[in-house]
Amino acid sequence: MLSSPDPGDEPAPSLPSLPPFVTIQTLPKSAQSLIFLTTMSSLVVGTLIGSDVIARAESLPVLGALLTSWHGTLWLLGPIFVAAGVSHFFVNEFEDIYPEPGTWGIWYLPGSAKFHVAWTGVAEILGGAGLIAGHFADLPQVSATVAALLLALAWGVYPANLHMATHGKQLPAGVEMDNGAHIGRYAAQIALQTALLTLVRVSLN
Repeated sequence: MLSSPDPGDEPAPSLPSLPPFVTIQTLPKSAQSLIFLTTMSSLVVGTLIGSDVIARAESLPVLGALLTSWHGTLWLLGPIFVAAGVSHFFVNEFEDIYPEPGTWGIWYLPGSAKFHVAWTGVAEILGGAGLIAGHFADLPQVSATVAALLLALAWGVYPANLHMATHGKQLPAGVEMDNGAHIGRYAAQIALQTALLTLVRVSLN
């Protein structure tokens, strides 16, 4: 006698996967603009939430002590920004990931890709140096001001990373990123901005 198949032997249905983010560029410009604005706004919201969570956690006994120790290392973002800024002048692909005019139906910033890569590189170098100087010279107001400016800069250059996701640009060249990598880069952006906002807050307290 034939036995009925055990339901447990049937493969579990797989969850639908997101289409590659690069397909966003095939959507109507209005939809692309909405995705761009939503993404950039979510970075602001995510940063504010992250900073608030950290501030509340600082009142906890053990975690608060760990976070206080972490505060003392935030100046190390300075050398990181300096290194990132220097790379703008040696990695040609930075110009490739800069959004072309008309990208997402909303990007019409004047100036060439070379110009924007250059000035943001200089700004990152100066900002990083400012964080280092503010720490070693014990000038918390300087640290707070520079961290706030770097926070604005970090948010302002994120469209280049979004351009990589929606239009398949590569940095470095030849390295393709899947959806997971782009989501990870987005999360890292919020973490960076949260760290900078935290540095502003603790420097002013």
